[in-house]
Amino acid sequence: MAALPYRVALLAIGALCLLAGAALLVRQQAAAARCASDAACTSRVTRLITLAGLLIGAILLWLGYVYV
Repeated sequence: MAALPYRVALLAIGALCLLAGAALLVRQQAAAARCASDAACTSRVTRLITLAGLLIGAILLWLGYVYV
């Protein structure tokens, strides 16, 4: 496997990207919580898509750790 020598680095980068995504999701949630009803805010669909992407990323990271 071509990526095997870089496994640890790739998993670490993936984990850092997931943490950054989680921080952005928390920021979106906080902005939505204090947003007025008539203001332009992050939509619920955007937050759900972000959460789904983070969950898929976490599963792929775990699978990469376990099976590679």
